[in-house]
Amino acid sequence: MKLVNAIAAILLTSCTMSETQYDLAIRNARVLDVYTGKVLPHQTILIAEGKIRVVTGKSARYKSTKIIDAKDRLVTPGLIDTHIHPTDVFGDYAAAPAVIPADSADYYRRRLSDVYLPYGVTVAMSMGHPEAWSKTILDWSAHPSHNTLDVYTTGAAIISKEDRKPYIGHITVESPGAASQKVRDYYK
Repeated sequence: MKLVNAIAAILLTSCTMSETQYDLAIRNARVLDVYTGKVLPHQTILIAEGKIRVVTGKSARYKSTKIIDAKDRLVTPGLIDTHIHPTDVFGDYAAAPAVIPADSADYYRRRLSDVYLPYGVTVAMSMGHPEAWSKTILDWSAHPSHNTLDVYTTGAAIISKEDRKPYIGHITVESPGAASQKVRDYYK
């Protein structure tokens, strides 16, 4: 019975791969298995709708719009940068836009993506930006795209009340409780 189940599973998997139309197949890749830490040689990565659907070492047949030969290069999962400031890309003080206009949001998202994606960073956490940018950045968080950097945010930059000029667009709050409430307000 176990043999019959194993054969059925193999046939089902190979039938599914050959019937499914993939957008991209990356062949001849070395793949990092993040669970074991091992590098698996001669893998094929099948992608549809911006998501990895199958990683296989079998020489199964599949249909793909585009095929890339990785030439035995290492393929790893995307990296996450847990602390970015979009002002580092868009400009500080006078160079920064006061707001990110709706008709320019795609331009700014692409600009941010062009800085991080070439280094393998596919997800980033904005740890502060001018409050006027929050609506746009929260919209990017709500609508991730496989063609751009996925950006999440803790909200606008918040500082405690002190006798100094706040950095670009930082919000001054009176207490840690007020800061916590401000962050909760972004996600209502």
